[in-house]
Amino acid sequence: MSRPRHPTKEFEAILKIAEDQNWIVTKGGKHFKLKCPCSLLHMKMMACTPSNPNYLLNFRKKLARDTCWEDL
Repeated sequence: MSRPRHPTKEFEAILKIAEDQNWIVTKGGKHFKLKCPCSLLHMKMMACTPSNPNYLLNFRKKLARDTCWEDL
């Protein structure tokens, strides 16, 4: 079964990139859960309705810094 889409296109693009990199993306309540396919079991949560206008930028930087994320 496919996951529900994120209401914001910029956030949906990040989720699509994660799926292209074989990350497991699931929706749970008010957030999306991103799980890394590596043996270190990285996991990040993405809010559905963030209140910080810089949330997307900060989220991408945190992914690049703390996980094995490859920015395309």
